[in-house]
Amino acid sequence: MITICAVIGALIGFIPGGTFLLIPMEMFMLYKIMDNHNAFDLMTFLGLLVPLLTISAFLKGLASFLHAMPVIGQVANSIVAVVFIISLGNLAEQHYAGKAQTPRTSLGRPARVRQSDDDFSALQRVAVHQL
Repeated sequence: MITICAVIGALIGFIPGGTFLLIPMEMFMLYKIMDNHNAFDLMTFLGLLVPLLTISAFLKGLASFLHAMPVIGQVANSIVAVVFIISLGNLAEQHYAGKAQTPRTSLGRPARVRQSDDDFSALQRVAVHQL
């Protein structure tokens, strides 16, 4: 996920003014990382939204000046985008890997997970024996 976003960011970095399209992609990447670790919390997500938008907009605004230099500026802009996306993604991965929660059902209860096939086959044997 992080690598795909970084490649898309590098391609968007070549487009003048296109770096502002990276901000929604970064937010989507954070959402997917939180969701993959079952650690999504709306208030935390909204709390991260404002600082990320501020920092991203500032960095993207500074990077947009690099397009004044035709080729070198575009390559530098892409490098800045890739480094920021990879750094943000890795920090979020490390942070939310430690905060992973147990899977929940739609009612908010912990989901029941089958522990092993051995336990399941033992239950089958008991059920067959009772017949």
